[in-house]
Amino acid sequence: MNKAIFFAFLIAFAAAEYTIDEGVYVLTQDNFDAAIAEFDFALVEFYAPWCGHCKKLAPEYAKAAQELAESNPEIKLCKVDATEEKDLSSKFGVRGFPTLKFFLKGSSSAIDYEGGRTHPEIVSWLKKRTGPVSVAVESVADLEKRVADNELVGAFFGSEGSKAWSDFVSVAGSHDDIVFVHTDNADIRAHFEAEEENFVLFKKFDEGKNVFKGPWSSTDIKNFVQENKFPLVMGFDQKEAQRIFGEGLSSLFLITSGNDASAAAEEAFRSVAKDLKGKITLSIAKLGEGLGDRLAEFIGVTQEHTPALRIVLPNQDMKKFQFDGEINGDNIKAFVDDWANGRLKPFLKSEPIPESNNEPVKVVVGKSFQEVVIDSDDDVLMEFYAPWCGHCKALAPTYDALAKKLENVSGLVIAKMDATANEAEGVNIRGFPTLKFYKRGSKSRPMDFEGDRTEEGFIQFLKENSSADFSSLDNAKPTDTDL
Repeated sequence: MNKAIFFAFLIAFAAAEYTIDEGVYVLTQDNFDAAIAEFDFALVEFYAPWCGHCKKLAPEYAKAAQELAESNPEIKLCKVDATEEKDLSSKFGVRGFPTLKFFLKGSSSAIDYEGGRTHPEIVSWLKKRTGPVSVAVESVADLEKRVADNELVGAFFGSEGSKAWSDFVSVAGSHDDIVFVHTDNADIRAHFEAEEENFVLFKKFDEGKNVFKGPWSSTDIKNFVQENKFPLVMGFDQKEAQRIFGEGLSSLFLITSGNDASAAAEEAFRSVAKDLKGKITLSIAKLGEGLGDRLAEFIGVTQEHTPALRIVLPNQDMKKFQFDGEINGDNIKAFVDDWANGRLKPFLKSEPIPESNNEPVKVVVGKSFQEVVIDSDDDVLMEFYAPWCGHCKALAPTYDALAKKLENVSGLVIAKMDATANEAEGVNIRGFPTLKFYKRGSKSRPMDFEGDRTEEGFIQFLKENSSADFSSLDNAKPTDTDL
């Protein structure tokens, strides 16, 4: 038996050794290479059994596997338990869960999966990667069925040899969420009232379709698709959050609840959506649905404030602008116009200023930050915390003890601020707890505290960087806790 035949025998033998779980091939160190050598295309999920995101993905992944087994059996969906198969995970640079990698037959390198996490999105991404970017349609019925079966269909009416065709293909390959088709059939074009070298984006929302007539360039068609592929008003879910904050889109949010005023505000909001197209992204977040509660907390809206309008600028340090007044069509458009022309001041969240503030750790809120921290002649050590943060809770006893020990040190303030309920201009907190030292004379350039989070570590840092008088601390007699 020669080497080639023996190798083929081994591969054939290995192919019989797969466990299939709800249509998904279970891969291990023992059968991984054989699977990649055998399968034409393989999408592999590296997961951890305890991972919440993995659990959420699992049913969508299984549905995609089962659909592809029927429609495109050459595409296999696979999974690897990364907590058990650590060598495989390390080999492919897995650092978080779930991580999805796409493999071509026999390839030793992987392509990062960058599609969505629902089963239609997974199927669409894989079909686009494994087949032609656009499919020829031969009849009116064929195109009608594709339009009926898909959320978005991009149809090119023209010949494959044209310059417009070339521009169309270059864009079609970059959108996994759109089914692209083409035809040069005059009868099909006439039925859909399209002209020669038209591109029509059919969609199951808003006006139903958008027509691009040129001038043709890949940039122009790309911009056209991007401007029209999303509904004028979208609900604020995970996908929309990723689009808005991932792409840095200036957005107008309407936050609603179940009250009558919210229903009226939503009607007004939708009525002006077409007028505001291209100026700002519109999204509705409902308390108790999707990511509505998280967004409301972030921008400082509670149930009693609903309905509420806010503009958020992800690309400008998350600046927010608050609307006050009756929510109707004219006022919404005026609010956006005022923002666009620089007539609005950013809104900063703040709790009420405490009536008393006599504890060793001083409480700072948004409204008092300027006075207590920036305008003060004292050096200030600030903790920015979140009430739910475990690390913040663990730090609290140490931070309280530090403040108690230093309360007689002249020229130094130990303070804290709940950064989920308060904001200050120029302060951008991305993790909890965040500790910053505001030194007298250079308050606009605070130092990040990166030392040991112990009493000794804090005191060493402060003695090295603060101009406060530590003589009262150095001359103090040891307490029982110091012994």
